[in-house]
Amino acid sequence: MNMPSFYIADLAKVIADHYGNGNTSITEIGIREGEKLDEVLISEHEVSRTFVYNNDYYVISPDLKLPRDYGHLESLDKPNFKEFSSSTKLSRISTLKTLLYNGGFLS
Repeated sequence: MNMPSFYIADLAKVIADHYGNGNTSITEIGIREGEKLDEVLISEHEVSRTFVYNNDYYVISPDLKLPRDYGHLESLDKPNFKEFSSSTKLSRISTLKTLLYNGGFLS
């Protein structure tokens, strides 16, 4: 999906600011062993087989030879990135607040 991403610390701050009180605090415990900071959603190896379906979605054609015709994808635009990860569309905290309000998570 072609959607914005956010830092989890920003989400915690928005929720604490909205629902917390003067005593609410956030304690950062650090990264755990093996934990990733960014998630690769479309790798550099997949980009050559990736097509822009619409403003929200990408289509990645299979790398395997399958008995199905994927020629219809050739009419779609190709993306203009080398890799798509969670840091590609990193958004501001104001965008996060708007999404949470519009989704009914903040009242």
